[in-house]
Amino acid sequence: MTDFSEEIGPRKVGGRYYNGYWGQEYEVLDIETDRSSWPVWQVTIRWADGREAAHCTAWDTQRDRVVS
Repeated sequence: MTDFSEEIGPRKVGGRYYNGYWGQEYEVLDIETDRSSWPVWQVTIRWADGREAAHCTAWDTQRDRVVS
C-alpha cells in the first residue's frame, strides 16, 4: 500500500471540511487507499447541499480547512 497521507491531509470519515476551491463544506463518507485502478485513492463526500461525489483531489493546505 502506498502512503497517500499528504494528499488526503487531515480528512477522516465522518469529519466536516471546507473546500477552498469550491467554497463549500462537505462531510467525508469514505476514504479508499487501496484501489487497483486510477484513481488509486479517492475520497467520497457529501456536499452541504446533499450531493455526493468521489474525487482524488489532494488536500490544499493553503485553502482547505477542518470544520469539525
